[in-house]
Amino acid sequence: MMFSRKEKQKNLHFRYSRKYNPSSGRYNREVLKYKGKQLERWKIVTLVTRDYALRAASQQEERLQHKVKALQKASKIKDLEAQVQAKQASEELNETQKLLFDKD
Repeated sequence: MMFSRKEKQKNLHFRYSRKYNPSSGRYNREVLKYKGKQLERWKIVTLVTRDYALRAASQQEERLQHKVKALQKASKIKDLEAQVQAKQASEELNETQKLLFDKD
């Protein structure tokens, strides 16, 4: 929602707050008050970065699942190192799944 210069001059309560968003590395700009009403602006930045983070976490989860499956096949050959790696990968997978479900 864009406001003209005249509207801004008429309205004395027209103020912006700038909040730094560390995940995107930029500022979220929000309109605090416009003619006594609460309005919000640029909230989309936080939603997009959160969506991007969730997508990246789900991709990491898929990669770890493939790694776990491959290492479980190798563990059938009774290779001790492969069994240890499979356990570590499954632990990482559990951690990422916990992170995914905590954010929802």
